[in-house]
Amino acid sequence: MTMDTTVLILAGGRAERLLVLTRLRAKCAIPFGGRFRVIDFVLSNCVHSGLFRIGILAQYNPVSLQHHIGSGRPWDLDRREGGVSILQPYAMKGGGVFYRGTADAIYQNLDFIGHERIKEVLVLSGDQVYKMDYRPFIEYHRSHKSPLTIAVTQVSEEDIKRFGLVNIDCNGRVVRFIEKPKEVWEGFASMGIYIFDANYLREVIEERCGCEERFDIVNDIVIPLIEEKGVYAYVFGGYWEDIGKLSSYYEANMALLDEFPKLNLYDYSWRILTRENDMPALRIQTSANVSCSLICNGAVIKGTVMNSIISGGVVVDEGAYISNSIVFEDSYVARGAKIENAIVDKLVSVGRNASIGVGDRGPYNEDFPEDLNSGITLIGKGAVIPEGYRIGKNCAVDIFVKDYELPTEGIESGKSVLLPESEIRLRGEHDILEREVFWD
Repeated sequence: MTMDTTVLILAGGRAERLLVLTRLRAKCAIPFGGRFRVIDFVLSNCVHSGLFRIGILAQYNPVSLQHHIGSGRPWDLDRREGGVSILQPYAMKGGGVFYRGTADAIYQNLDFIGHERIKEVLVLSGDQVYKMDYRPFIEYHRSHKSPLTIAVTQVSEEDIKRFGLVNIDCNGRVVRFIEKPKEVWEGFASMGIYIFDANYLREVIEERCGCEERFDIVNDIVIPLIEEKGVYAYVFGGYWEDIGKLSSYYEANMALLDEFPKLNLYDYSWRILTRENDMPALRIQTSANVSCSLICNGAVIKGTVMNSIISGGVVVDEGAYISNSIVFEDSYVARGAKIENAIVDKLVSVGRNASIGVGDRGPYNEDFPEDLNSGITLIGKGAVIPEGYRIGKNCAVDIFVKDYELPTEGIESGKSVLLPESEIRLRGEHDILEREVFWD
């Protein structure tokens, strides 16, 4: 199976609903669970399933993804035959450069699918958190001799509007597929995981993208195929979460703190592999008070951490207080600072007695009302929060914001401090010369 299946991971879409967390970072490269990146889950699934020929179709902000993947060694993908390749769009004779859609991303990389002995192409999404053995899925597909099989799962009625709604008959055949339905009825959610017959995929991609200029894998390939030929659904019953919006990302992280989490990161029979960071052991001082939290190697805890996820290299000084929050690598929380219901990106400095996300829930965010409305506050990477400063709930502070760029009176709940895109790029390009970690 390892030699006759090619894997393509879609990792090129914009990540607008994760706001400042993906300003200079690919969505699939966002940290998860303290020490992982989201892309680690799909790569680990592939390796444990015996799939070693993998192409990652990247486009927007790929630097962090490239830095994390490297040669693929942590996943045993630094191989002479097979391995992992990051496939970015390239200039063609016709003048095209960027991927014009998910199907076009595959079309521009048809050569990667391989030679005649490749039987199937497994198309995966890089921004999902789950553990899945793909081998039963592939065998199910082969047994039905279908040009396409879709993986589906059950989600809540509220969430199904974010995905494709799939109805199947008693034989597992798909009878209806509606992308992001406005009205909800009983059915399954498409996981965005597809397995194609390789020859059929080559043929239909050439036709739809090369001749008809139709570039979306769902609307231009999957749905028409359901109407034209037999497509089957494979029902997946395990944990699966798409972290494409801020609330889903936050809740999926916080769920790891449950006494019996649905996503078991301590299952050593199916380990989630990632790049090692070579940090020293976690250090907890006598002044510390820690409860129900995940704290990674390299962190130094002198203050209070409650129901939070703390990445490596974070320093929480004596008298500081963090609750219901996620703090990324190498951030510093000074003495007396208080952080509640917040996501603090890497390399952030929080000054003495500053407060982030405290108080009542407050109004929805003025700039991002659909995503910052549950009380979460975002602090972008490299931001500097000065001593005694106060930031309310449903707030967003952009990456690279310095203390002198913040309003002197503090940031009220529902407000944002954002920099122009040109300034973000300028500061990012300057800092990458000195500290590559800013783009990670």
